[in-house]
Amino acid sequence: MDKKTCFTAETIQTRLSANPFAKLSDIVLDIIQEAIINLDILPGEKINMTAIAESLNVSRAPVREAINALVKEGFVVEKPNVNGYYALDISDKYMAEFFMARSTIEVAAIRICAARFHSIDCRHLKECCDVFRRCYKTNDYEAFVAADRDFHGSLVQYTGNSFLINMYASLNRTIAHYYSLSRYYLKNYGSRDIFNDFELLINEHLAMYNAIRTGLVDCAASTAQRHLDTCYSSFVHYYLTKGVR
Repeated sequence: MDKKTCFTAETIQTRLSANPFAKLSDIVLDIIQEAIINLDILPGEKINMTAIAESLNVSRAPVREAINALVKEGFVVEKPNVNGYYALDISDKYMAEFFMARSTIEVAAIRICAARFHSIDCRHLKECCDVFRRCYKTNDYEAFVAADRDFHGSLVQYTGNSFLINMYASLNRTIAHYYSLSRYYLKNYGSRDIFNDFELLINEHLAMYNAIRTGLVDCAASTAQRHLDTCYSSFVHYYLTKGVR
């Protein structure tokens, strides 16, 4: 954990200046959660409440309150048997449930997009596909991950369905965590291990785009489901094999 960049008293003051009425423990919660999402605190790493309180120049009370709230949200795990709190570690079960939720929302979203393809910004979706392919070829993994997130998020936004959009928004922090893990893996291992899988992902994006622009509703849904299954199996196979340590 790099306390110099993650936890500073200046961060607290900046956020209080932006919102003087914010509860201190809520600010601390956001800071710790962002550190977990951005992998400044690694999966499974023990969280040192005393060190965080000292770095933020606050008492332990708001840190303890923030940690307890993060336990309820699932980003922190309490381990009484080893006396401590730990950042969420990624398991096969966790990823299976996450992708089940994503599939439920995204497959419904792509069906709507394909059914209304005349009003969908297909040009933007094609641009995402092109950036996705180009950036993987050039090892620009930051832009690669950004294009992937843009593509999937756009499909949900284009539905105009407020319920689907809000359901997807509820996954935002978990999605951000997933992409941080993906970015970490790509930067450290790149195409040495996973070139074929990512060629498949690129082609599946194009297949989804083509199904939408031609109004093939059932094809779009089955392609999206297959793509998300590929994402899940690739992540579990490669990430959980090597992990982030």
